[in-house]
Amino acid sequence: DLEDDEEDLEEEEGEEELDENGIPIKKKKKKKIRKKRSLLRAPGAPGPEAVNVWNGFEYSIETGIPDLIKTGNDYYLQWNYKLKYKRSATIANAFIDQIQNYFTTTKESGLGAPEIVGIQKNGASVSLSSQDSAYGSLMHSLGVSVDPRSDSGDVVYTFTVRAKREEIRYFYEMDFHANSIFRVPAGSYIRDPFTGETRLVTAAEEFHLRATRREGINIYALPPTQFKEEKERTQDSIYRETSFRDDQIIAGDYIADDQIRWLISQSNTGTEEDDFPVNVSVDASQEIQSVDVHYYRPDDSGTYVLDHTDSASGSLTGVTVPSGWIVQVEVISKVKDAKKNHTILRGAELESLKADLVVEKVWEGTKKEDCEFHLTGGNGGTLDETLTILKTDTRVEKPNLDKFTSRTGSGKRITYEVREVENPKVELLYESYDRETLSYLFKNKVKESLVPTGVCTDYGVTSLEPIVINEYFDQNDNYGHGGNLKGKFRIPARAKSGSSFTIELPDDLIISDKPNATKKFFDIRNDMGTVIGEVYHTSDQVLKFVLNENAYAVADYEGSFEIGTPHPWNDYKRVNGTGPQHGKTYYTGIDVDRRYFYNPSNSGANMVNKSLPFACSYMDREGLLENCDKTLTQSGTVYYKDPIISTFHAMNKEVIETGPDYVLYNVLLNARGVNGWAEGSFIDYMTDSYTLYHGDSAASMAQDIKIYEVEGLRQQLSYKIGTEKMIYPTQALGTAIDATLKWNTGFFNPPAGYPQMGTWSNYIRFEFQHTTNRTILIQMKVKLQPGWSTRNGGKYYNNFWGNKGYGMSVNNAIISENGMTTGIAAGGEMQLSQYSLTLKKTDLNHQPIKNNYALFRLYDKDMQKCADFMTDADGKLLLDGLSRYIRNGTEETGIYYLKEIDAPNGYELSTRIYKIVINAQEKILFGEKGPAGNEDVNLQEVTGGSHPEIPNRKLYSVRLRKTDEAGNAKKGARFRLQNVAAGYDMTTPATKDVSEFVFYNLKPSTADYVLTEEETPDGYVPLPSAITFKVNADGSILCTSAPDPAVYKTELKEDERVFEMTVINKKMAGFRVRKVSDHGNKVLGGAIFVLTPIAPTAGSEIVKVTSYGSGSAYFENLAPGQYRLSERQAPTGYYKSHVTYLVEVDASGNLSVKEEPYLTPVTSEISSIPMLNFSIVNEKERKSALPFTGGGGRAVFGYSGLLLMLTSGLLLAKDPVLSFLGKGNGIRGRVR
Repeated sequence: DLEDDEEDLEEEEGEEELDENGIPIKKKKKKKIRKKRSLLRAPGAPGPEAVNVWNGFEYSIETGIPDLIKTGNDYYLQWNYKLKYKRSATIANAFIDQIQNYFTTTKESGLGAPEIVGIQKNGASVSLSSQDSAYGSLMHSLGVSVDPRSDSGDVVYTFTVRAKREEIRYFYEMDFHANSIFRVPAGSYIRDPFTGETRLVTAAEEFHLRATRREGINIYALPPTQFKEEKERTQDSIYRETSFRDDQIIAGDYIADDQIRWLISQSNTGTEEDDFPVNVSVDASQEIQSVDVHYYRPDDSGTYVLDHTDSASGSLTGVTVPSGWIVQVEVISKVKDAKKNHTILRGAELESLKADLVVEKVWEGTKKEDCEFHLTGGNGGTLDETLTILKTDTRVEKPNLDKFTSRTGSGKRITYEVREVENPKVELLYESYDRETLSYLFKNKVKESLVPTGVCTDYGVTSLEPIVINEYFDQNDNYGHGGNLKGKFRIPARAKSGSSFTIELPDDLIISDKPNATKKFFDIRNDMGTVIGEVYHTSDQVLKFVLNENAYAVADYEGSFEIGTPHPWNDYKRVNGTGPQHGKTYYTGIDVDRRYFYNPSNSGANMVNKSLPFACSYMDREGLLENCDKTLTQSGTVYYKDPIISTFHAMNKEVIETGPDYVLYNVLLNARGVNGWAEGSFIDYMTDSYTLYHGDSAASMAQDIKIYEVEGLRQQLSYKIGTEKMIYPTQALGTAIDATLKWNTGFFNPPAGYPQMGTWSNYIRFEFQHTTNRTILIQMKVKLQPGWSTRNGGKYYNNFWGNKGYGMSVNNAIISENGMTTGIAAGGEMQLSQYSLTLKKTDLNHQPIKNNYALFRLYDKDMQKCADFMTDADGKLLLDGLSRYIRNGTEETGIYYLKEIDAPNGYELSTRIYKIVINAQEKILFGEKGPAGNEDVNLQEVTGGSHPEIPNRKLYSVRLRKTDEAGNAKKGARFRLQNVAAGYDMTTPATKDVSEFVFYNLKPSTADYVLTEEETPDGYVPLPSAITFKVNADGSILCTSAPDPAVYKTELKEDERVFEMTVINKKMAGFRVRKVSDHGNKVLGGAIFVLTPIAPTAGSEIVKVTSYGSGSAYFENLAPGQYRLSERQAPTGYYKSHVTYLVEVDASGNLSVKEEPYLTPVTSEISSIPMLNFSIVNEKERKSALPFTGGGGRAVFGYSGLLLMLTSGLLLAKDPVLSFLGKGNGIRGRVR
């Protein structure tokens, strides 16, 4: 019958349909809905009846805690379910029919179909037949019956039951149901268990004694080491929350990218039909499309079956569930905002499938800079791009990113990594991030105190004086040029050792000093005479000024430099074609390259003035200066006036390149363009100093000799670069000159005045025809002979002789950059070939350290300083100017050592010493220096294009992870980290969306860093005390506060250079009180409890009403203090309890409840809910005896786990003892 407050609605039949799982949807009916509570009630559900049984029988079930079992790649939850019964010897077999055992899972439980993998009876394996049923994917049931009629005494059946984990849940659950069937013949008398009255059974009756349990496990209520893999899998999934409270499960799953199925199931484990609250409200990110309610009942077939399905709406607030039934509410919602998490109230949440990745930037202070961030990861790891936040902005977004590989439980979280690109202008202080919302926040400050006052082009070489290259004829009749280079430089304030600046001379000028990047050219001095750095001639045209620690000053300052060697006026016979100026100082050191320095419009001019460009740059050690390249322009003047020039028109010879075993030289014939001067025969004599590079034979000539027709420069005794037309070994178009080369062996007898070598040797005869007034260039590459440096005074000699002149005596003159000789060209110190090695500065993960400069010092084999080198913006270290291994007596070259003297910011200074060897075969070997006596053990050849790594370890950063006791990430905390002595004080920004925090650049300090929790996640106990740690001088970190695993845990992740601290918040204290009847432990709704703070505990009284269906009231989030619990109003039909309870919460969140006045601690009942649970019993008001049911047929006794004793045909029912989820104590009752 309908209750008075119900409203009649007309029933409507609809078409039969199939849902997305292929499940037939029954015809929908509009049911009668209660106005007050909007409850759905199962029609025709049988009510509880007294059990009529003859003689004695007792039974109970135990479920126990499930185990997580892995079989292959699948996981199962497995229970050892026990059925225990005892049959009196006097009971007739006919009165006991069977005991049915039901095992049921619903989709929201996360488990698939139950299966029995083993059955034992009193320890021996047995086999029993089973039945199964299902309702699509929403419900699976398995049943097996036990026949106790032939048994006597104690019997224990153990069923090993398992179900595959198919969905991710925080709670995994299975429903257990046992049904003992008894048949009572007519003529039996039974006694009512409540009234004590007896009645006569006039017709045979069937009675069912049922025990129902909803048994599960909360994986996060277990210790962190248990179900660890499952917890990690859950945290990495779309499932943010599923719940299980008071035998109600709530969970949700995506069934499409824009559609969700929410499931709420309620099992009635009580003895009577009852009302249970249900809330189907969803958040604003979705809208409800349909609500269906499925009723499952235990069937006589031995399994649960779908009884019927009703339609409802989003206003549904509760359901009525018969004893032993399971009701499942199915809510289908449409996703409106795919970037918001989706929730259904009272306990389930799905993470959004998409998000906008947001990087935010906050600054300490008012100054800001543009910052870049490296974004990597994505599905398949294909994302690799740079995001930029301009100084005028605060954030940048990467919109609409997928967060999971799929929407199902098998989907994994897609990883995105955001790293701030090193910016030398700013310091990274703090970082926080949340992988769920894809939100990243970085806090920086501009290195204000270090930023120079000027721009980069203000520094380095700032000006040059006009360059004058004088023409000299010295007292030894040597002809040549020389001058000096004078300029000014500017150094920025707070310049750091390793900063450098360069000047590159134009091709028109030559630095007379031989290039050597590893040998100091001269010192840099400030105006006070202090050496502030060193200059290196790194390549032909480039000078590099490297600053040392003395360059530091609090303000910008200037200095000057000069390249050149002074000479007194009387060193020379003539200067610029006339006598030297008395008392004047002249210079050499900067020479002229006559191939470039001429007047294009008048190549015969004897004085040339040009505007010369000088490329300059500044490299800041801190990287605070940018766009440092500039060009300075200054005039240059060179003279070609000396009268001797006209006498050198036949042959001019100069060395243009030297190598480890070769010399390349030019011979210029008829530079002045006199008709016929190149016509004739010329001889190059192979002395004991050298041979042709590819061998002493005619076959080598085509490989080692090239001959060109060029456009001569008569005043410069040179030629115009770029005018070469090849004559030999192949003839180019545009030249008519013929060249013939002949290989000869014999004595060479030069004319008088030439040194007589007097050795039998080889020589090459050059013969030219059709030269007219053209100029000829001969380039020859020769190999130095072994031991050349021990002969001829340590010089190499080369003869080139001409036997054809132009109507006058032959003049075999040779001119070089150092002067002029007649006859033989002689070279002194050999300039060895230079080698270079590029290394790569990386972290321990082999990632280049960019925009963060390191300084290295190169030493020779005796550990004497050669030069300092700095990494570039890409983290590369170029070591140039290296020589190969040559041993000359006790002298050795080609052996170097390398050591880091200044590490990149945020990295430890490496203590490693590296060794470099360039051996005689020109192979470069590199590696960490080995132990004494075996230094080369780690050396490996550097192949072309490879860049060996020189790694640095990062200074440790401190990463905080905020979790609860089960290891779940918690958001909403704020931290403050302080160290007064180190000048450090950082409070994390006020944001509720992050659970991980990183503190950078913690300076070593003898004082402790102190970490305090400024804000605590809602519902959690604040950190009871500060956590302290120390940063040592070597960058290592050591915790100094007392260890307390319940408060914090530390782990040193050496591979990441992270000191990780997990700060644990304990959930604020709470407890559950259950209101039960003194008859049958029936749970009672409607009781009102009040929790009142006891002074000085602050706060107002908390009022809770026990819910219908579970009889529970929850008091949660209790702050430390004392409270008193009392019952203000009893459930209808029961006497109010006058017992009060003292509730105490200590500073750590530990809770105790004691019954007053004797302060007897209550006993916590076993539960999967991680809080104290206890029951308060109310006595039922005594009014009148219960009526008899009368008649034959069938009745159900719904006590859970009742133990029955039948004696003399009378039945007396007493209170059953109930236990709760999570233990295997069983559910037991007694009837005598």
